[in-house]
Amino acid sequence: MSYPLQGIYKSCYTAIHTQTRKKIAEARHAEGQWLLQGATADSQVVMQTFEELSQKPEVDPKKAEKEQKKQDKKDKKEQEEREKKEREQREKDEKKAKKDKKKNKGGKSASDDDKDSHLEA
Repeated sequence: MSYPLQGIYKSCYTAIHTQTRKKIAEARHAEGQWLLQGATADSQVVMQTFEELSQKPEVDPKKAEKEQKKQDKKDKKEQEEREKKEREQREKDEKKAKKDKKKNKGGKSASDDDKDSHLEA
C-alpha cells in the first residue's frame, strides 16, 4: 500500500526548509572565517592560562577552621530556634486542650453544646 500524499508532503517540506538549512550553513561558514581571521592567540599563553585556572586554590587551614566554626554556630542557632518554635507550639496546643477539657467538664460534650446553642436561637 502506498501513500502518495506523504511523498508530496515530504517534497514540499524539504523545499521550504532547505533554504533555512542553507542559511544556517552559510552563517556557520562566515563565523568560522571570522574566527580564523581573529585567531592570533599565542598557544603558550593559552596553555599557561589553562594550567593556572585548572589548579586547585590553596586553602588556609586556619581560615577554613574559622569558617567551619562560624557555620556550626549558625546551624546551632537555627536548631535552637526550631526547637523553641516547636516547644511554643506544643505549649499552645496543651493550653488549648486543657481549655477544651474544662469547657466539656460540665458533663456536656461538644455536640451537646451545639444542640443547646441551636435551641437558644
